Amino acid sequence: MSDDTLGTIGGFLIGLYVLSSQVMTAVFFIGFCKSWDSIIKIILLGPLLAELEGLLWPFFI
Repeated sequence: MSDDTLGTIGGFLIGLYVLSSQVMTAVFFIGFCKSWDSIIKIILLGPLLAELEGLLWPFFI
């Protein structure tokens, strides 16, 4: 395989991981909204923690 083919496959896999991490971010955020009582906590911390968990989603499943 040439370097261009490996780069294309690598780019596709990175794109797939980014897409799946954004889907998991939404899943984690919805979970936070259901379990937390404070609207301020949901607004201020929810998106940040959901994004962090979304990027590292294989460790949180």
